[in-house]
Amino acid sequence: MNKLLSSVIAILLISCAKQVQTPPLAGQWFANPASIDYLNLERLALDFRTDSTYRYYYRSAPVPPFETGQDYTEGGRYSLRSDTIHFSVIEANGLRTAYNYSRKFRILPDTTEWPLRVTYHRNNIDFEVYFRAEK
Repeated sequence: MNKLLSSVIAILLISCAKQVQTPPLAGQWFANPASIDYLNLERLALDFRTDSTYRYYYRSAPVPPFETGQDYTEGGRYSLRSDTIHFSVIEANGLRTAYNYSRKFRILPDTTEWPLRVTYHRNNIDFEVYFRAEK
């Protein structure tokens, strides 16, 4: 009985000690800061993960007299349909929210291999987006 009890306790300890792992990174979305002006390439990234969740973050435009803008974060789920990515946002700036939007991408002819480069147009700005394969 003691042996069985100690075995059960050992199994419970091992299962509780197991770390929760995030899914492997399937790719990253980086916009070209030259085409967006104030965005910092290192602060703008959309991580496409195998569980269809994403997190998108960037630094907003600076407002005088401040030299830097505010951080913006967004997270939720995405689905891919043809050349369109559909986002279902569940969190923005740490607060629960619920809204949906889509982005249609045009794949450029010179990108048949990774890193994949696509463009899209929004608010009279052309965005260049780079998808990187998982390393």
